[in-house]
Amino acid sequence: MEPDETSAEEMIEDNEFEVMAEEEKSTETVVMAGYLSRKITDLVQMKNYLCETGSSESEWVHKVLPLLEKLNHTLSETYSKKVNERR
Repeated sequence: MEPDETSAEEMIEDNEFEVMAEEEKSTETVVMAGYLSRKITDLVQMKNYLCETGSSESEWVHKVLPLLEKLNHTLSETYSKKVNERR
């Protein structure tokens, strides 16, 4: 009976690590979602401001495009870093 008890304990420990790993992934996802939400909100506010002030569409694109490129770069870096950490 002792081997069964030991294996059950090991299974519980393994499951705890899996749960902790899932919680960590969830936290990373929530943090990234929050970051994206803030950046998208910033872009929408900038677009609304530029539209209210009578700015042309080309001016809006000129100001927003660099922000989108920076956001894309940040997301790509973060994704690559996470993929490399998991290897």
